[in-house]
Amino acid sequence: MLLLRRLFLALRTSLDRAAWAAFCREALWLFPALAALGLAGGIIRLAPTDDLPAFLRLAAFALIVPALAEELLFRAALLPHPAEPATLSQRRVAAVLSVALFVTWHPPQALLYGPTFAAMMLDPWFLACVALMGTACVRLYERTGSIWPNMLLHWLPIALWKGLLGGPSPWT
Repeated sequence: MLLLRRLFLALRTSLDRAAWAAFCREALWLFPALAALGLAGGIIRLAPTDDLPAFLRLAAFALIVPALAEELLFRAALLPHPAEPATLSQRRVAAVLSVALFVTWHPPQALLYGPTFAAMMLDPWFLACVALMGTACVRLYERTGSIWPNMLLHWLPIALWKGLLGGPSPWT
């Protein structure tokens, strides 16, 4: 029952100006940090896709999986909603668990998508980016209680990476 309540609240919490300001604050540190790690680790490079229809299909799919699905699982289901009574200690433990499980979830995907994509899922630079993404999404969810800004914060770097910065597709 608690899980369903958390999911309901995450999907139904309305967004206000403060929520979008929180989104902007997280994006302002996250996106440059992801770019710096990606460049340092050699996992991004300027390489715009030349297959716009395939990119649009991938970007649309990425809105659902991973953005919405992973945010529902790793944030809405695991973190106490801001309206939910919880101690600071409980919130901290949930935040650490959320990020740890989010990072741990990525390497097993290497088994699903084959060798080309597997190399990325096991790359320490990629996993460091995943940890930063998880941290930013925890912080944003704690401030907004809504899954929608999280979904956007999760989706934008993926779409940019795959469309402009040479990110691999699991279907190539």
